[in-house]
Amino acid sequence: MIAVSPDYRARTSWMGPAAEADMIQMIGKLRNKYPIRKIYLIGGSMGGTSALTFAALHPELIDGVTAMNGHANHLEYENFQFHIAESFGGSKAAIPEEYKKRSAEYWPEKLIMPIAFTVGELDKSVPPDSVIRLAATLKKIGRSVMLINHPLGGHSTSFYEAMSAMEFMISH
Repeated sequence: MIAVSPDYRARTSWMGPAAEADMIQMIGKLRNKYPIRKIYLIGGSMGGTSALTFAALHPELIDGVTAMNGHANHLEYENFQFHIAESFGGSKAAIPEEYKKRSAEYWPEKLIMPIAFTVGELDKSVPPDSVIRLAATLKKIGRSVMLINHPLGGHSTSFYEAMSAMEFMISH
């Protein structure tokens, strides 16, 4: 097993085009150097959002996703807009198609791998609504999905919840 934790362009990532290219390059280099059979994306907050974005853009490269306290819809998300605009190459108003392209909620049919989500319903930093909707849609279309939802939780995931989510992702 190989664990890789890239710092893909720091606080301005949000899986914009440059971070996406970095991930494709890194996955290619890892596959060329090591006999890798499975690639799992795991992230929290911006990293959870980015894992969902990458999986929707490149489902053929990913075997599972654990997204903790992320979101799945850049068109409705309002926080950190300066950083997201820098990452995506412009604002929502200027390039809405880029924001939609990077919103996993719009592409559930592409999410063919097992996905585990953790959310807290009181999360103000990254509100969970889009992830809750995406999880429900994925269940409806027969995907392997787990949602750990804390009605009174905020922007955090416990160690136990993270392990449960990752175990689900790996075992399915």
